[in-house]
Amino acid sequence: QHLTEKIFKPIVAKQPFILAGSAHNLDYLKSYGFKTFNECWDESYDMMSDSKERMTRIVKTIEDITVMPKPERKEMLQKAQAIADYNKKHFFSAEFQQQIVNELKNGLHNGFQQLTLKNQILL
Repeated sequence: QHLTEKIFKPIVAKQPFILAGSAHNLDYLKSYGFKTFNECWDESYDMMSDSKERMTRIVKTIEDITVMPKPERKEMLQKAQAIADYNKKHFFSAEFQQQIVNELKNGLHNGFQQLTLKNQILL
């Protein structure tokens, strides 16, 4: 699992999103401190390991939003905007930046350790 710039673009733009990616990507995003929109629409698609079933559920979620009565949709979008505002603030927070720096340091450290072990075996 990994997150790409495609998910961070709507976060930085303060836009609500539906994440059409691998199963459990929303949980992975939450592990970085971001909020998702489970209070606004059905995010059960994220739990589906079958990609075709997951995409079908995503389409159903979008359809449900489009046929929602206007007053209900307006209320839902206000909740979604509050979450989107939080996510942008979190993206630019020192906490998130430090988490990314630490992850990079750990990844580099582990990579160098593996490289060192491989070189010792070859020598």
